[in-house]
Amino acid sequence: MAKSVRFFANGKIRKLGMVMRCSGFPARSPKRIGRFIRGFARGQAFAIIIPALVVLIGGMALCADFGVTLYNWMILRNAADAAALAGATYLLPPTTGTSTLSAITLNSSCDFALLPENVACTYAMQNFARFSDISAIENPAPDYSGSTATIEVVLKRTTVPVLFLRVLSSISNYTVGAMAIAQAPTAADTIRNGLFPAGMPADPNGGALTYGESFQLSASYSPGNWGWLNIPAGSTGGSTAASAPQGTDSGSSNLSNNIEYGCTCNASVGQWFNTETGINSGPVASAMTAIGVGSTATPLPTTLTGNEPQLVTVPVVDWSTASGGSGAVQILGFAEVWLSSYTKSSSNELLTVQFVQYVSRSATVGGAANNFGAYAPAQLVD
Repeated sequence: MAKSVRFFANGKIRKLGMVMRCSGFPARSPKRIGRFIRGFARGQAFAIIIPALVVLIGGMALCADFGVTLYNWMILRNAADAAALAGATYLLPPTTGTSTLSAITLNSSCDFALLPENVACTYAMQNFARFSDISAIENPAPDYSGSTATIEVVLKRTTVPVLFLRVLSSISNYTVGAMAIAQAPTAADTIRNGLFPAGMPADPNGGALTYGESFQLSASYSPGNWGWLNIPAGSTGGSTAASAPQGTDSGSSNLSNNIEYGCTCNASVGQWFNTETGINSGPVASAMTAIGVGSTATPLPTTLTGNEPQLVTVPVVDWSTASGGSGAVQILGFAEVWLSSYTKSSSNELLTVQFVQYVSRSATVGGAANNFGAYAPAQLVD
């Protein structure tokens, strides 16, 4: 409820209304006062929005430049990995015969001293690196202390453009880099899904094998046993002779499938498998025909792709524990061989193979103590 205030002036009582005028504000109508307040608020918003826009645009520019930098780093990372793995593959121990590694057309810009280095250079450029990005390719890798042969690839790109932050700084280019170290293929220790079901002795010709040397993989290693192994589908080698896997199908059909397709099994150095007794010449001959092995010898190619059906991985075993045509044999290592020819008769079968040093397409782990020519693929170590 409004009230008035009475006061004395010149001896008379005067009334003072409740509406007072502030000396700092001129008299305005309510509409004009509202417009004034809104205008004042707009001025305050500009003072906040403009710095916020600067921060926002700067953040967007930083994100855009970071994305471009990350994209270039990913290219170099992938190129370095591919180059190191390719180069390390060509560090496969030398052979006494013609190399069977896949032929590769080297990039003409690559002029390093050794083939593995030029292979690494070529693969780097095939994976979108530029020759100017190659900072170093070294064999052995100076930044790795292991005993296995290695190759190191260092890529550096100094021309990654600064797109948006250039207006906020003096930087015109970023530098990104990537490094990869790969070790050469090592002797296979574990074979998964693809093992050829024949046990090769450690010295089939009475001594150490040389590249390309021929020998008979099937022979009378013990009475009633011609070198074949009974490897059940889906099995894993036993840790002892007594725990070697026993298949429900020990007949010729399982052996035939394992010859044609490779066993669906896991086998490692030190494990045991049972032998397949007797001559199964009919099913064996049928499986051999299916993979292109007949009575006429197929010569070992000058180069291999690794996918030829005649190129197989066989276990090297100790036949001394198989007596009387039965018993289990222990895996000593793995060999890579080329199936040259197969002949059979009612009382004999001969499978002629040639010894090859190659990376097994079925090997998953390397580093075995015994090296019989089958290698696990090159691996990145950094």
